[in-house]
Amino acid sequence: MALLFLLTYRHTGYDQILYIYLVPFIVPAVGGERLLLTDFKVRTIVTYLIIILSPVLGTVNMFNASTGRWRYSLGFYNPNSVSTMLLMIAMEAIVLRKLLPQWLAWSVNIVSFILMVAFTQSRTSLLIYVAFLGLQMLFEHEDRIFGKIKWILAVFPLLLLAFSYFVTYKYMHQPTGIYALLNSLLSNRLYLGSYFMERYSVNLWGQQLNFHHNGVEVGTLDNGYLNTLLRKGLIPTVVITVIIGWALYKLCKPKYRKYLAPILCLVLVGVTENIPFRFGYNAFLILLAVLINNKSREVEAK
Repeated sequence: MALLFLLTYRHTGYDQILYIYLVPFIVPAVGGERLLLTDFKVRTIVTYLIIILSPVLGTVNMFNASTGRWRYSLGFYNPNSVSTMLLMIAMEAIVLRKLLPQWLAWSVNIVSFILMVAFTQSRTSLLIYVAFLGLQMLFEHEDRIFGKIKWILAVFPLLLLAFSYFVTYKYMHQPTGIYALLNSLLSNRLYLGSYFMERYSVNLWGQQLNFHHNGVEVGTLDNGYLNTLLRKGLIPTVVITVIIGWALYKLCKPKYRKYLAPILCLVLVGVTENIPFRFGYNAFLILLAVLINNKSREVEAK
């Protein structure tokens, strides 16, 4: 892990993704669930404080031409940023609800849902939130499925990586038909992905990407898997996706299952957002260290 950290840093510089290499050595000394609970408290206070103060702090609003409605950033960089934070808070509240007052856990979910629907209007966050609730109920009450799905979950991140590369490559050479429709459904993400794939090749250790052309920002590479593949290279990307897949496999054990739904949902949202590998958004990454070090007592439900 240390060698991978040094090699990745040497070729591509600092990035939050590097923390995945270091977390296994840091988190067990503190405890995964305690860190997650602390993250929930701090994240909730800071997020709602920024939202409350957004009229004073300033905010960036975006007009959605397809719906004819405004999307509000509520003090954050853009509507998707605040939606992601609200989604994370809501999922943490459900997962940690046995450690929280019930009124707090459900109030956070209700308020976060209202803000996502009425103000940020992020389709991805809303769909992932609904999927999370369904999966959480399924995983908490159905034991028979885990023997069948654990191997699928183990390779799921690698499948999403391959899918992201394949559909972007196909769109780059054939931007019509089903790929044009998929690009529209993904809010032009295939076009932006193909833009960077045309200009940068996949190599072992990654490279710096230029997000400006002639002084104008061309957009962001939102697909987390493609973003990591081009910026960090093939070896770090495969190592990280294998680690996450292995963690999903271990999360099928009864004592870990309450964490499976949120991590699985965040792995899935990596197709449209660059958050699964960023600790600033994905607090559940801290649990990977507990799994890697086999400290089951730190994540067992209390």
